[in-house]
Amino acid sequence: MSIPVFKSTIRRKDMQTVLTIMVSDSLGAAAMAHEFTGSIAKFLQFSPGAALRSYSSALELALECLALPPMSKVLVSALSPSIYVRLLKQAGLSPLIIDVEKENPVVSIPALEKLLDQGPSAMLLHHHLGFVQPLESIRSLTQIPLVEDVSQALGAMAGDKAAGSFGSYTVVSCEPESLITAGGGGVVLAAGRKEQAVLKEKVQTRPADLTMGDMNASLGKTQFEALQHFIEARGEIAKVFLNAVMQSRHKNLIQKDESLNVNFTFPVLLSSGLKDVQQYAQKKKIETRQAFEDTVYAFAGEEQAELPNAGGFFLRCLLFPLYPSLGRKNIEQIAKVLATLP
Repeated sequence: MSIPVFKSTIRRKDMQTVLTIMVSDSLGAAAMAHEFTGSIAKFLQFSPGAALRSYSSALELALECLALPPMSKVLVSALSPSIYVRLLKQAGLSPLIIDVEKENPVVSIPALEKLLDQGPSAMLLHHHLGFVQPLESIRSLTQIPLVEDVSQALGAMAGDKAAGSFGSYTVVSCEPESLITAGGGGVVLAAGRKEQAVLKEKVQTRPADLTMGDMNASLGKTQFEALQHFIEARGEIAKVFLNAVMQSRHKNLIQKDESLNVNFTFPVLLSSGLKDVQQYAQKKKIETRQAFEDTVYAFAGEEQAELPNAGGFFLRCLLFPLYPSLGRKNIEQIAKVLATLP
C-alpha cells in the first residue's frame, strides 16, 4: 500500500470528543462552533467569527463582507487555489494575478508594485504550502482591504505577529487535507468590532444549514488545541527530509526572511522532469502530487506568459508526504527515496 501525500491526523482524544457530542444529541449548530472559532480568534488576536460547512463558503463569505462594487479588481497570487478566480468571477469581481519570486513561492513585490497602478480594491492572500507571504512589505505598499487565507499556514509567524492577523478578515480551511480538520468546513474571522458586525450581519442572511454543526466543530476545536504539537512534529520530520534532499540534485524550498513557516507538506523543486521523479517514487510506493496543478496559474491562459516564475513552480514543484502520523518506518522510506531521486 502506497504512502498517501495527505492524511488527517486523528487522535483518540479527537474521537472521544466527537463521541461526547454525538451521545449528547447536540449535532446542530450551537455553542461548540462558537468555542471553536473563538479559540482560533484568540490565537490570532481577532474577533470571533463564523464556522461554515465548506471552505468555499468561508471564502465566499469573506469576499462578501468586503462589499466591493461590481467589476472591482482583486489581487491574487498566481499560485493561489483556482477556486479564487471562480469565486471572484461569480461575485462579479476581476482578478489581478501577481507573479511570485523565482525561488520562493511568495508574491513578488516588484510584480505587485506594477499591478497597484491598475487600482485594485482588495487583496485575497493565500500562504502557499505554509510559506509566509511578505506581509510587512505588502502593507507598506498598500492599505487596501486584505483577506488572508492561512489554511496551509495556521500557526506560522510573520516576525512577532501570527500569519492571519494582518487583514480585515481571515479564512481557515478545515477540510481533511488541511493542517487541522473538522472533517470538512471553513472558518471566517474578523479583525475588529466593525468587521465582526459586518460578518455577523452577513451570516444571519444565510441559510442555517450552511453553518458548521457541533460534531464537526468539536473535532476542529480539539484539533486546534493540538496545533502546536502538530507543527513541532511536522518540523522534526521536515529536518530529516531536508537532509535527504541535500544528497540529491534537487532543491528544498526555504522561508528566506525572518518569518517562520509551517511544514504543511514537503515540496521539492526538481532539477529534472516531474514524470521521471513521480514514476520513481511510485515504484517505491510513495504517492506524490504536482504542487500547483490546481492553481490560478494553471487556468490563466494567455496570462501565463506574464507569470514566468509561477510557471517554474507549476512545472517543477512536487509534493511528498509529511504529516505527524507518518510513523518512523514511512519517514525512513521517504527519506531514502528523497536522497536518491533521479
